[in-house]
Amino acid sequence: MGMTDSLSRLADPYDRQARLYPALLAIAPAVLTASSLYGAHASLLTSGTAILVSCGMMFWLANMARDRGKTLEPELFNTWGGKPSVQLLRHRNLQVDAVTKQRYHAALSSGMRIEFPSPAFEERDSARADAVYESATKWLLERTRDTRRYALLFKENISYGFRRNMLGLRSYGAGISTIALAWAVAASGLVQANYSIVELRRILDIPPTNLIAIVGSGLLLVMWLTGTTKGRVKIAAFAYAERLLAACESFNEAQPTARTIKKSKAKT
Repeated sequence: MGMTDSLSRLADPYDRQARLYPALLAIAPAVLTASSLYGAHASLLTSGTAILVSCGMMFWLANMARDRGKTLEPELFNTWGGKPSVQLLRHRNLQVDAVTKQRYHAALSSGMRIEFPSPAFEERDSARADAVYESATKWLLERTRDTRRYALLFKENISYGFRRNMLGLRSYGAGISTIALAWAVAASGLVQANYSIVELRRILDIPPTNLIAIVGSGLLLVMWLTGTTKGRVKIAAFAYAERLLAACESFNEAQPTARTIKKSKAKT
């Protein structure tokens, strides 16, 4: 795979922003530290980077970020009480008001040609109701693939994918940042033989390039430790789910009222 082929496969905004950027942020501390401390060998670093890119490194990094994020996703959904879109479709969930939710149910019921659970049915058989909502989510996803028509939905999807993949790479990013920071500190002579921190006057003598490596790696470490959390992923996930369900408003085949599953006389 040549460099052009590797880059062309990342031309899609989602692949680039939601998958590649988290991976690049994970290795950024090492790249920053190496570039700052060994600027004289920049040409060698550039050549090495070009070789790695031409071998598909960028595409591999993007897929690694995706895999880490997807592996983490089931655990997150379980912690939150289910997939966000399924939760928002439940009658008992109050994040979406009842009138708007009725419109969503009507549009999905009409489009899928199936009856949607009533509040009573949902309470009686929540597992079957969730199965309907899960199917509705899949149906809706397939009808909102047009990123131009559903541009806002696409942006929310990128935001969620970016935060999810960042969380998946959190341990790697924090680890690399810590190593890079220690590397920069040691290369700047800020640690004495007995591993104690030297006095302040020695810090003021640090070369600017070394200072860039220390500050940059330190800031990236703080970002990984405090800015990459499950809470931030949850916010993006529910924002994406709300925007996905809002796409129901664009379906002309939606009926004015939702059909509901009639009360079942079977034992539950």
